[in-house]
Amino acid sequence: MNSSSRPKIGFVLVGGVLLLVALALAIGARFYFPITAGFLEKTELRALDARFHLRGPLAELQRISKRVAIVAMDDAATQKFGATIPREIHAQRVPQLKKDGAKAIIFDVIFADPTRQNCGAANL
Repeated sequence: MNSSSRPKIGFVLVGGVLLLVALALAIGARFYFPITAGFLEKTELRALDARFHLRGPLAELQRISKRVAIVAMDDAATQKFGATIPREIHAQRVPQLKKDGAKAIIFDVIFADPTRQNCGAANL
C-alpha cells in the first residue's frame, strides 16, 4: 500500500465516525427532548400535504367514489352515544346495510373493551 492511500482511508474513517456520532445525537435528541417530536411531526405532515396538493385528485378515485358510501361518526353520534358507539349499534346497522345493497361492510373500529351484552356479534 502506498503512502498516498493512507490519508484517504483516514478521512473516510473519520467521516464515518462523525456521521455515526451525528446520527446518534439526532436520535438521542429526538427521544430526550420530546419537543422535537412535535416539530418533526408537523414538518412531516406539511410535506405530506404538499405532496398530495402537487399530485392533485386521482381520476380513478373519483370514479370509485360513486359506488362507495362512507358511514362516519359525527358530532351528533358522539353526543348521543359518547366517544365509543356500543357494539349493538354496529350490529343493528349490518342487516340494514345489506338490505340496502351493500356488497361489503368494513368497520374501521377497534373493539378493545369486552362487551357484557349479546349484541348480535355474529352480524359483525
